[in-house]
Amino acid sequence: MSVSFRIKDPNLASHINPGELDWYRIITPITEHYANIISKRHYHGKKIAYWGHITLQNTISMMLALKQAGAEVVIGACNVDSTDDCAAAYMVSQGIPVFGWRGMSQSDYQENLAMVRGFNADYLCDMGGELIVASTWIKIRQ
Repeated sequence: MSVSFRIKDPNLASHINPGELDWYRIITPITEHYANIISKRHYHGKKIAYWGHITLQNTISMMLALKQAGAEVVIGACNVDSTDDCAAAYMVSQGIPVFGWRGMSQSDYQENLAMVRGFNADYLCDMGGELIVASTWIKIRQ
């Protein structure tokens, strides 16, 4: 992948308060439970593409757990208006490529989808089906 990320502003990562992340871990105990289990697994050498909502509430915990387990993760926003730009910037600051921002155009959305699909992941986590369909479309065109 030639582009390392496409987000609104990497400097927005500084708006994330560690206490706020701790609070989300408390109020989402099921996510935190599974993030703890995942973080102890062995995903070294595995590539995971996530196409979903980018939020503070669940996305950060789960994606950081996968990274801690050794996975190479790439994230794309499944909705042009649901991305928390601070959360996207925070994940980029943690070494996870993110493709998406609130208010992106449909053209940007399609470009981001192609970039995330071009990651050639071992595993796809797809919120709406676009990543899987793009996968089939790309294979047919090749």
